[in-house]
Amino acid sequence: MRFKPLVVLILSLSFLSACKDDYEKTKSIQKEKYDSAINQVIELENERLKSENKPEIKRNETGIVVYNKGELIWLLYYVDSKEVTATYQKENNKYVLLPAKEASDKIDEANEEYIENLGKK
Repeated sequence: MRFKPLVVLILSLSFLSACKDDYEKTKSIQKEKYDSAINQVIELENERLKSENKPEIKRNETGIVVYNKGELIWLLYYVDSKEVTATYQKENNKYVLLPAKEASDKIDEANEEYIENLGKK
């Protein structure tokens, strides 16, 4: 009888470990899928920031959400301790910056596909 709780615990830990591996694999596949689009949007945002004489952003320091299979990419970063967001929409295989109001409306109706650098670390 003493072994039953131990067996249940071991089986539970094995199951949870397998679920984590599946999650990590799925996340890795999504990262590869959206990698070039995210890099393109980061470059576009850096060009915009450079034209405004603001410091460039780095991908690993930027919150990123991809919506609707890459149709929308939302960025969150900080400049001079201020939170900044930017949303880019795919048009003719290129991304263009959306005005804040239009971006907000589109995001409200969109489905999240991939999240990077947001939430718990």
